[in-house]
Amino acid sequence: MRHDIIYIIVEGDDDEVFFGRILRRCFRKRFPDVRIYQWSQKSKDEMRKLLNKHQSKEDEYIFIGDLEGPCISGTIDDLTEVFSELERERVFIVEREIEGWYLAGLGNEACQTLGIKEPGTTDGIGKRRFRILMKEGRFTSKNDFLMEIIKLYDLGLAKTRNTSLSRLLFQFQICIDNGH
Repeated sequence: MRHDIIYIIVEGDDDEVFFGRILRRCFRKRFPDVRIYQWSQKSKDEMRKLLNKHQSKEDEYIFIGDLEGPCISGTIDDLTEVFSELERERVFIVEREIEGWYLAGLGNEACQTLGIKEPGTTDGIGKRRFRILMKEGRFTSKNDFLMEIIKLYDLGLAKTRNTSLSRLLFQFQICIDNGH
């Protein structure tokens, strides 16, 4: 198994931006080479081939998905049913959606700058609540809103406000000391 590279397989664009702009530096402390790609942009056949390749080479990888339904284990079951090559222990579920991870890193001052209410704990936040806050801040473009959040993001704070983000960082033993 190569320990100098990790493949982070994310669901969509917003996930790719989050991992690329916020978490890549954390993963680089353990894995000098961090490669991120989207599974939703590939066919099931392409994904099966990629998963088989990663397993045959014993690559380090993590497969990221959003919580679909009431429990993590059910979501993992669904994903491993679609991708039978996917190893359960390589699946990490974001609770509820990546939008909660974005909002988790915004403190009072950042929220004032963006013109939104401070969200507090973000474990249950999904796209709907995110869009409400985006409009509250008078943003018309989700991409613009995400880029402004990234500029103001506090990972140390985010770990205290989102359980699944904190669990990911702890699982990989990255950025667990004051967010750096």
